[in-house]
Parts: sequence; C-alpha cells; structure tokens
Amino acid sequence: MSNNIADVFEKYSGYQVDSRLIEPGNLFFALSGTKADGHSFLSEVARRGGKGAVVDQKYVGEDFGLRLFRVPCVLSALQLCAHAQWKRIQPYVIGVTGSVGKTTTKELIATVLEGERPLAKTPKSLNSQIGLPLSILSMTEPLWVLEMGMSQPGEITDLVRLAPPDLAVIGRIALAHAAFFPGGVEDIAAAKAEILSQSQTKIALIHAASSHFIPIAQAPVPQKITFCGGDYIMLQENRQYVIRERGVDSPSFTLTTSATHFGENALAAAAVARILGLSWEVICSRMPRLLPVSGRFETKLINHVTYIHDAYNASPVAVKAALENLPPGKRKIAVLGTMRELGSYTQESHLDVGKSALEHVDVLIGFGVECASMVDLFSKAGRPAMLFEEFSSLKLHLQSIVEPGDVVLVKGSNSLALWRIFD
Repeated sequence: MSNNIADVFEKYSGYQVDSRLIEPGNLFFALSGTKADGHSFLSEVARRGGKGAVVDQKYVGEDFGLRLFRVPCVLSALQLCAHAQWKRIQPYVIGVTGSVGKTTTKELIATVLEGERPLAKTPKSLNSQIGLPLSILSMTEPLWVLEMGMSQPGEITDLVRLAPPDLAVIGRIALAHAAFFPGGVEDIAAAKAEILSQSQTKIALIHAASSHFIPIAQAPVPQKITFCGGDYIMLQENRQYVIRERGVDSPSFTLTTSATHFGENALAAAAVARILGLSWEVICSRMPRLLPVSGRFETKLINHVTYIHDAYNASPVAVKAALENLPPGKRKIAVLGTMRELGSYTQESHLDVGKSALEHVDVLIGFGVECASMVDLFSKAGRPAMLFEEFSSLKLHLQSIVEPGDVVLVKGSNSLALWRIFD
C-alpha cells in the first residue's frame, strides 16, 4: 500500500468501510470485524461502482473488476493513509476529547469558527480507530476539528499519531467505559491525557474539573488554559450570558438553551475561538447559532408533550446533568435505560443516578435490570415507577401515561436504541 499512497488521493472519489455506502469511484477498505468480513462484500462494492479495494494479503477470492491493494492489515492501511493525508495537507488540528460532550463541543467549535477559514470536522460521532481515519481521508481544508474517542487505554495515542493536534481540548472527565479501567476515573483521565502526548501539541484547553488529574497536570504542553473555572468562566443572568476571560467580561449574548452542560460546551467553543484570535464581537454574534446535536438533550414537542431526546448515550455524570436541566412541566417523567460498560461501578452508579432522579422527576420508567435499584428507590418513596426489559412494553406504557404538558426525558446507552420511542 505504501508504494501506492498517491493513488488513494488522486484516483478515488471517496472512501468507505461499509459496502452499502459505496458510490461510483470509491475505494473500499475490506475490514474484518466480529460481525462481518468486508471481503465478503467486494461484489457489492463493484456492483455499486466502486473502483478499488484494500484487502488482506491472504485474500484469494475474485477481484470483481476492482483494483486490489493487498496489505498485511487493512485497518493499519486505513490509518496509514489517514496519516499520509495529514502530512499532505499539513492542517491546523483541533483535537477534542473528554468523557461527555465531545460531539457537541466539536460541533460548536466548528460553528463558531465557520467563515474564518475553510474547515473540516469529523461527521457525527466518528471518533474511533476506524471512524476518525476514514473521515480524515476526505479532508482537504487547512483547519480540522477532530473528535477523538476511546473505550480502552492506548486508543487516543493511536488517534493522535494519525493527526497530532496543535490545540487539544479536554472536556469533563467522568466514569464512562469504566469496565475497561479498573482504577476508575483516575485511569480514565490517564487515557484522556494521551491527547497531549505529541510534541506538535502546543496548547491545551482543559475543563477546570479535569485539570487536576496528575497525567494531565504533568503533561509537557507549553501552554495550558482552563475553562469552566480559571481562564474562562460563563456567567448567566436570566437569558443573557457573558464570558469572563481572565477577569474581563465579553459582550453579552444569548444561547438557544439554558442547560448547564450545553453552556460548558459553548464556553469551550468560545475559548477555542479566542485562542485562534477571533474578536469577542464575532464570537458573541455567533453564539446564538449554537444548537444541540441530534440525540443530545434535543427538545421535541409532540402532541403538547415536551420530549428531551438524549438517547445517544449515557454515563452517570451525563444522566445527572440531563435530570438537573429538565425544563418545567406539569409532570417530569424520566425514561432511563441501563448505563453500559461500567464494570464494577455498575450498581453504585445506577443507585447514584436513581437518587438524582428522585430529586428531579415525578415518574420513573427504567429499561434494563440494572435500573432496578432506581425503581426501588422510587417505590420506597411512594413515587410512580416501573421497570421494563422489553422495549415494546415500555413504549406502550409510556404512551398510556403521558399527558399534555408533561416533560419526558429519554436517556440510556446507545445500544438500547431508546430513540425508537420517537419512531
């Protein structure tokens, strides 16, 4: 593959790992996963107009008219091509990580910076070992805003080698994917600190609540700036906001939502813009444009019921933030699904979220056996609560109890697909 890197950028119209998304002229990376082997779909790639495919060197099947690149490891080849694209473009890279709010922060940064110079951003939540390099292959702009996620130690190290950030943004760090981190939040912080491991990274913008973790505090980055405390603070009075930058206030502006966790993400975006030299006048004029990302505390008004669609994913700190920021309504109903990948922290985390729910909502609907402790809390307090393990029964129950004027929060791990409530 290394002898033909130029072919990737000069001869192909796009890049895919999903044969169903192939368009004419695309190059296909035939990845082998636990559920499917990409080599089994080469005929479909050809039928859809694909032009070439990167395959394992041991592949002995037909080429179906495709130009085949035989490599020792298809995933490594994908990542090698992404790094080659970074070297070819030499962009300014803003890398975004954290336990919660990564996608929203990435989107808000891009919105504030749009119009200053051409930029590219990772689409949706493509922040993984596959999604990030695949996204990079199509980026030709001089400024990249890249979301960098992980579920295990070492994965962010691999991502920053592909496109080292010039400016790294670290959001709030909390229990997420804790099943892979026996040391809990300290180990998670060490994994997130991997975004600071490249000498190319000259500036780190760090959530104040994350700045005290030793791997982050000791990372040899020339300049560290904090937000939500320290260098940048968001102040609110009614619907008006100002940002205090090292003791000096910005002009006032409005936001589309008063949710505190959205405000933290917006503050990070504003701080990035200031670091890159934008004036407060420009930044404040763009802040009212910032919108929640689909599936992240997204408001839907359906039949006079306010639904908060926050079903993309769930961790303890994210669920508690959603509960604390629910808008007023006749009743507040929480549909809460299991929080996955918490390992030994599963029981205590669900109980902790249940205590928060007891403070903020009137009715609880749990989905998954791990939510039993939450339902028990409500029952002991004499509050309405039901536990479900079958989705269709949950949906029917919700439909039977919801009334005009209610506020309904829908939140749980993405694998539960609680967003089906809105189908």
